[in-house]
Amino acid sequence: MGRAFPEKSGAPLTPAMDEAMGTGKYAYGYESVPKAMTAGTMPYNEYLDAENHGVPKTLPWAVDARGFHGTKFAMDRINTQYDNMMKDGVNPNGPAVPKFSSMWEKTLAYHKGLYVPEAHQEAKSADDVRIAVSEFSDRVQQVKPTDACKYLEIEEFRCLQAQQVELDVNGASKRCLKWFDQLQQCKWDQHKFNNGISFIEGPELYRRKAYYFYPNFKVA
Repeated sequence: MGRAFPEKSGAPLTPAMDEAMGTGKYAYGYESVPKAMTAGTMPYNEYLDAENHGVPKTLPWAVDARGFHGTKFAMDRINTQYDNMMKDGVNPNGPAVPKFSSMWEKTLAYHKGLYVPEAHQEAKSADDVRIAVSEFSDRVQQVKPTDACKYLEIEEFRCLQAQQVELDVNGASKRCLKWFDQLQQCKWDQHKFNNGISFIEGPELYRRKAYYFYPNFKVA
């Protein structure tokens, strides 16, 4: 009952409930719920939309004359296309290409891992990401058609490409850690099932040996 009805077990579901119950679960801050999620989205009104995104009238006292006044940058975002939102995390033009005084310095830096050409190219557009994921998906489907974890592998590649892994390796790895973790768990489960370490419950499939290292006796 506690899982189906958390409010019966003493866990506040909203800040208002937390304040009424006095549990203090939201004492360390929380993201305010938008009114559109609780009261419904307001129908589009061309006049109100123009007034909202317009510059306010000049007043005799000091005011914020900017046309956008959101507390967060994402609240005033109008263009939510991938190419526009990508600019928040990475430079679309890529980092500056290092200059070397001689060819041997460039070659030495390349072989020591100090110069990676892929990290100094332009960011991939939405079409480039889509094409790369499609080609990778086709290769995976062709090479491993019966792999149970192939779709998790494709989603991890999609996440890394969308996060521009060539330009921001650490940031993309952190944001795509979920898919990597799920993929490793899936591979381990598949290995256990294929080698008879574990089994799927059912009348047809059963454990062939008492334990993994149980000897295989040869019976004539």
